[in-house]
Amino acid sequence: MNYTEAVRLVKQGDENGFNFLYEETYKSKYYLALKYMQNEEAAKDVLQDAYIQAFRKLDTLENPEKFASWLGIIVANTAKNALQKKNPMLFSEIVGDQEEEEFEYQIEDESIENQPEIAYSQRETQELVHELIDSLSEEQRMCILMFHIEGQSISEIAESLGCSENTVKSRLNYGRKNIKGKAEELQKKGYKLYGMAPVPFLLCLLKSEEHALAAQGMLETAGKAMASNIADKVAASGAQSTGANAGTASAETAGAGTANAGTANAGTASAGTAGAETNVGANVGTKTAAEAVKKGFIHTLAGKLTVAGVVCLVAAGTTAVVMNNQKSDKGAEQNAVVEEKSHTKEKDNKEVSPEETKTEEIETEKAVTDDQYPQLLEGGLTKEQFQFALAYGPDSMKNGNISKKAISELVFRIATDGERNQIGIAKTGTNGRGSDLYNLSEVNNFISVFTAHPFEEKDNDSMQRQKVVGDQLEIVIAEPADSQYAEILNATLKGDKLTVNYQVENVRIDEETGEDVSTVENRVAVLQKTETGKYRVMDVINEAKDAARKEAYKAALENLYVNHVFPNGTTCNYRDAQDLAQSQFTILDIDGDGEEELIIRYVSGPMAGMREVIYSFSGGDFLMEEFSEFPALVYYDNGFIRADASHNQGDDTDGWSYVMYQYMGESDSYKEVGSGVSGDGSIESYVGTGKEMDVPFLNLTEENIQSIQ
Repeated sequence: MNYTEAVRLVKQGDENGFNFLYEETYKSKYYLALKYMQNEEAAKDVLQDAYIQAFRKLDTLENPEKFASWLGIIVANTAKNALQKKNPMLFSEIVGDQEEEEFEYQIEDESIENQPEIAYSQRETQELVHELIDSLSEEQRMCILMFHIEGQSISEIAESLGCSENTVKSRLNYGRKNIKGKAEELQKKGYKLYGMAPVPFLLCLLKSEEHALAAQGMLETAGKAMASNIADKVAASGAQSTGANAGTASAETAGAGTANAGTANAGTASAGTAGAETNVGANVGTKTAAEAVKKGFIHTLAGKLTVAGVVCLVAAGTTAVVMNNQKSDKGAEQNAVVEEKSHTKEKDNKEVSPEETKTEEIETEKAVTDDQYPQLLEGGLTKEQFQFALAYGPDSMKNGNISKKAISELVFRIATDGERNQIGIAKTGTNGRGSDLYNLSEVNNFISVFTAHPFEEKDNDSMQRQKVVGDQLEIVIAEPADSQYAEILNATLKGDKLTVNYQVENVRIDEETGEDVSTVENRVAVLQKTETGKYRVMDVINEAKDAARKEAYKAALENLYVNHVFPNGTTCNYRDAQDLAQSQFTILDIDGDGEEELIIRYVSGPMAGMREVIYSFSGGDFLMEEFSEFPALVYYDNGFIRADASHNQGDDTDGWSYVMYQYMGESDSYKEVGSGVSGDGSIESYVGTGKEMDVPFLNLTEENIQSIQ
C-alpha cells in the first residue's frame, strides 16, 4: 500500500487506510514533536492534535503521496501554537531579524550524506543533542528542525510560522552560529565532531538518537498510547459536531428539508438515534453523502479496537465520526450498527431487517489487573514473581524456543536473588559442597511460565550449575556480577494472547570506578494460552538487541566481503570478487534457542580453506563462534548437525562418512557426539525424530548484505 491508496481508503472509512497512515508516520513525527516541545507529554498532545487535524482536513491534501511532509507541517504549526500559548511573544517578527540584510541560507556544507559514522554511546548522544538543541531559541529550533529534518522550504516555514522569508533565513543563520559555538565548546571538553560541520553533526546525532529510541520500543509504546487518545478525540469531536445537529440541520448540511433525531421522512435525513447512551447520528441529506457512508475503524498498532463507528463524508471536506456508546454497564465494547436504509431501499425497496443490522461480535482487548496474574499465568505466578521471571528470563525469544542456558540462568538467579526478592521459593538446605538445595517441584512450577519441560535427572549432563537429586535441585552458589529488575508497564489480554510491555534495568558495578552503572531496555512478552487454559511466554521482543544483532551480523559480512576477514580476525583464502560471491550466508535461529544466528558458508578458494561457521551475538561487536566445519552440513530441527566428510576415503561408494554434532544449550555450542557412514542406519539413531531443515542461504553479495533489516 502507498499513501495515495491509504488516503483513498480513509475517505471511504476503511480502517486499513487509517492504520497505514498512522503506522508509517507516527514514530518520526513523535520524535520531531519531542524535539520541538522538549517535553514528552507536550509532544504527545501536539502529535495527537496534529493527527486529528490531518484526518479532518484530508480532502484538502492535493497530493496524497506527500502525506508525510504535509503532516509534518501540521505538526510544526501545532507545536508553534502550543509554544506560543506559553509565551505569546514567540515567533513574532523581531526587529533585529527584520533589520538583517537579505541573504541566502547556505546549505552546501550541511548535507549528512557520506558523513562518517559517529561513535557515541546512547547516553553521550542524548547529552550532546541536549546541549546543542538547548543552544537554540524556540524560534531557531523550530526553523532548524523544519528545514533540515522535515525538508520544508523557507517559504513553507515562513507561512507556517507567520513571518517573512527573510526572518526564517535569519533564524536559520543565527541558529547555525549558535550550534557552531556550542560545538566548539564541546570540542574543548573532549568531544569529537569527526570532521563534520556543526549542523550535519547535530543532524547525525538526531538520527542516531531517533534510531536508538525506536530500537528500544519507546516510540512504539508512546505511539500505542497516542493511537487510543487520537481515536477518542476524533470520536468525541465527531459526536459533538453531529450531536449539535440532532434537532435541526441547515439545508446545506442535511440536503433539502430538515434533519431530525430518530426520524426519517421524505425530503429529510435521519440523524440517527441521538441520546446519552445511544448512537449519535450524522445528518446526511444528499445522495452523494449517503453513498459515502462506510464502516470505519482506527486501531492501535497492537490491534486494539479504539474507535468503532461510521465515517461519513459530510459536505465538502468535512469528516464526521458517528460513535455509539462503547462501554456497557459491564465495560464491554460494542460496534456501532450501520443502517444504510436509503441504499437498501434503492436496491430492493425493503427495510433492513434486524438480522441484517445485527451487531458484529468483535474480540476486544482488556487491561490485566494485578490480582489477575495468578489466575492467568502458568505456575500461578503473582505479578511480583512474574516480574522476577521476566528480569532474569531470556532477553529475546521466538516461537516458544528457549535454551537450557536461559532457563539455567533463571534458576541460578532463583538461588542467588530469589530470597531477597521474596519470590516465595526458599532453599531447603545445603549439601555441604557449595550448593544450596531447593524443592524441585517448586522450581519447575516457577519456570513453567517459560517452558513446558521441567528439570529432570536426564538434564544433569547438560547443566553446569544445577543438578537434580531425587526431589531436590542442587544449585551451585556464586555471587552474580550484576542485578536486574523488571517492571511491568502494562498488560493486555485479547483472546488467546496476553501481551506484556515491560522495562528491565540492569545494574552492575564498574570495575574501574566502583560505581553502579545502570542501563534500561524496553521489551514485550507475548504469552499464548496453553491446553491448561493458562498463559505461557512464547515470544520476548527486544527491539534494541534485535537491531544490534542485525547490525553486528551486517558489519561482519561487510568485513568479509570488502576486507576478506572472518569475524574471528583470520583472513579468508580469497582469490577474486567473483569467487567470493559464490559464498553464502543466512540469518536464522538454527539451534532453537530463540535467537537468530549468522551462518557463513565460505566455499571459495582451496578446498582446505572452505568453512561453514555458525556465529551467535553476544553484545557489542563481538560474535561468538558456536560451530565450524567443512561446508557439507545437514541441519536438523532438534539441534543436531551432520557434517559429511570432504572426501570419501572408504571402500563403500554408496556410503559417506560423517560426524554428528549436538547443540548444548548450557554452553551455547555444539558437541561431537558420534560418527558413522550414511546409509547404515546410524544417522537415525542420533537424530531420532528430528527432521532435516531447509536453510535459506543467500549469495554473499553487496546487495544481499545491504538487504539485512
